Amino acid sequence: MEVRIGRPRLATRQPLALRSVSGPRVPVLAAVAQAARRNSAAEPARLPLPSLLGGHEAVDDAGLDPEPQSAALRDATSTATTSGHAHTSRRLASANGAPRSRLHRRAPPASSDAADEDADADADAPSHEPSALQHAAAPGPSAARASTPSPAAHPRPAGLSAERDKEHHEELRGCEDWRDVLDVVADELPAAGLSVRTAVQALTRLNTLARGSPEAQRELLAAPAFGELQQLLYSQIPAMNNVQLSNSLYALARLRVRVPADALRSYWANAQARVDTFYPRDIATFVAAAAALQASPPTPLLDALCYRAATFFSSGEFVMRSVPMLLHSLVLLGYANPILARLAAEALAAEGAVSQLMPQGVANTLWALGRMGCYHPPAVEAALAAFSAAPLSYKPQECANLLWALTAFRHHPESTFAVFARSLLHRLDDLRAADMATALYALACFNVAPGQQLLARLAARITALMDAPALPAASASASVPGSGEHEGQAGASDAAGGGSGKAGGGGGAPNAVELCNMYWGLALLGEVEGPLFARLERALAEEWARAEERRLARVAAAGGAAEVEEVEEEEGAEEGVKGKGKAPKDEERWALPPSLMRMAWQGFLASMLTAPERTHCLPPAAVAALKGCWVETLEAQSQQKGGVVDEVATILGKLGVAHDVRRPTGDKLAVIDIAVKGGPDQWVAIMLVHEEMQCSNSKQLWGSVHVQRQVLEKNGWDVRYLYVRDLERLERSVRPLFIADLLRSVGVRIRRKPAAGPGQAAGAEQGAGAGAGEEGPAPAVGKAPRARAGPRSRS
Repeated sequence: MEVRIGRPRLATRQPLALRSVSGPRVPVLAAVAQAARRNSAAEPARLPLPSLLGGHEAVDDAGLDPEPQSAALRDATSTATTSGHAHTSRRLASANGAPRSRLHRRAPPASSDAADEDADADADAPSHEPSALQHAAAPGPSAARASTPSPAAHPRPAGLSAERDKEHHEELRGCEDWRDVLDVVADELPAAGLSVRTAVQALTRLNTLARGSPEAQRELLAAPAFGELQQLLYSQIPAMNNVQLSNSLYALARLRVRVPADALRSYWANAQARVDTFYPRDIATFVAAAAALQASPPTPLLDALCYRAATFFSSGEFVMRSVPMLLHSLVLLGYANPILARLAAEALAAEGAVSQLMPQGVANTLWALGRMGCYHPPAVEAALAAFSAAPLSYKPQECANLLWALTAFRHHPESTFAVFARSLLHRLDDLRAADMATALYALACFNVAPGQQLLARLAARITALMDAPALPAASASASVPGSGEHEGQAGASDAAGGGSGKAGGGGGAPNAVELCNMYWGLALLGEVEGPLFARLERALAEEWARAEERRLARVAAAGGAAEVEEVEEEEGAEEGVKGKGKAPKDEERWALPPSLMRMAWQGFLASMLTAPERTHCLPPAAVAALKGCWVETLEAQSQQKGGVVDEVATILGKLGVAHDVRRPTGDKLAVIDIAVKGGPDQWVAIMLVHEEMQCSNSKQLWGSVHVQRQVLEKNGWDVRYLYVRDLERLERSVRPLFIADLLRSVGVRIRRKPAAGPGQAAGAEQGAGAGAGEEGPAPAVGKAPRARAGPRSRS
């Protein structure tokens, strides 16, 4: 596996040197050796190697994914080693501490990262990054936990001397092949046994040496000695300290070991007991290991760890390189902590913080904040500035993560879109279907025309992907950016942030989620008459047909209960219970998830509005199903606007303006928030613009809102937008004047009257609007009066 570090490796550059005022330049490594010799007679020296060598180096943990769809732990910019730690100091190997004679195989390590090779030497350290906070436990439960006695630094079996344990420790450090490590375990375990620190060191060393080789990992997991080591480690969990708990669990996850449920419970319980000894890297490593194992710790443990992490964030002691791993892992565990997310975003926005992260860390941090719904504009701008400074160093998947996060925040990147295009085209052949889906989705959301040259190159890549063989099926769900769905749109899939296919590997043919995103994106961009759009539509029709066949099979297996039974309301009312009828589940009613059905329909609708004469490829049954799913949710989405629509309707009543509320169009494809008549031949649709319908950093409307406007205009309505954000900034007493000005601008006559009493409301409003001769306003919220005329649809 490729190791990506923050600066060129020492092996490929000139040796660093220290320049003295009066003496010659002395290479750093030579200075370290001289210091070791000077201190050889005294206590072993501890030199801050990370500060000399530029800090711990980032390791790409993409191989940690338990399954492709999970995208688990793509970010390891926070880890220095396979054991999960880069300690602030390392113990230099003693020159005379040679291990006893044993045959060692000399195989090249999986990584040339120097930090990896000796990191497990300090797996026994009781803690790292010491701070006064270690003794400043929070009041309450954490204060009680602070009194929990910590295990001894080096618990050993009764027959194992300290000298012998040190010899094992040094010998394991010298192993250059994972088989040598197993030889040590096989020889020593039946004799005097292994101490806790040596057993954890053996595990982390095995992880280091077998990393990047699936064949070696399979052979390792099948070895009897490894099984014995596992059992020993599980029995030693209660004696492990904070670093050993996080290191060992992380190594088990990296080796893809199926940890028994009893062992996991022991890990959770002991981590809970020692939570006040965990430091930033311990927290990040432990949570990352749990996410990789797909084993969610109890919520109280996650709460305690995140509270501890928040304390370090507040004091400025949380290591920035651990932030991406922590946030990303919490998202994978389905755990959200708004306070921690806010503190992490503020840390990311701090001066110089982003420069400590590799591109993968920047992308994963912003992606995780997007999944947590934590929008912090300074943090977003800091991440975009880091991306713009070195766009070619970002892999396609990392670009896709950034784009997805921007859509989740609804933060328009403005001129940075050109930088994204440059970065993606730099590695065009490495783009996966998920990356293409995210790119097109973002362009459509922000209503940015890509240009014919860029579009042609993207289309060529999509065509090549569609010609590739399909990857093994994986359950892919559509995630919705931002606070919720609008107009039934589904967001780019989770796979777009690291799903099917490995980063840089090209991936396979697009799945249903990716097809819907690409189809929707091209349709909203108006690119519907080329061969690519037709091919995507055919592929989507085939996908729907396969899904419909599976749906019918499920319904048949369930006894054919596909239709909704009528609810016996009277009987239910008498018995005080719900009626006997039961609505079928979504998987029984729709071939695809409802979010994808609505997205596909909106794409189809946009394409027909752009090119009404084109011949589409969807079968009639698919068109009917997509439309049915769309129409079914329109009323519910209109009701979600709730109080603001009702408040505007009340103001219109006080102004004496006849109006309809939540009125569907003639073709039932849109619902008008407030409908008024501006003149003899002018029908005005007042649409309320909520935050999720516009960009967060501007008033630019979301891409799907433009499709809604096209539908209304085709039905003969003159569309006017009322921004809820502007309305809510005004005092309530001023809002009627604001709305009156809007109505006058479209020709609606206003007749101001004093507030009418409850019994006079209907008479005061009757015939008051510009629609002379018509009856008063809508009789009830949510119901459009049939007696009212409306514009003729031009669809």
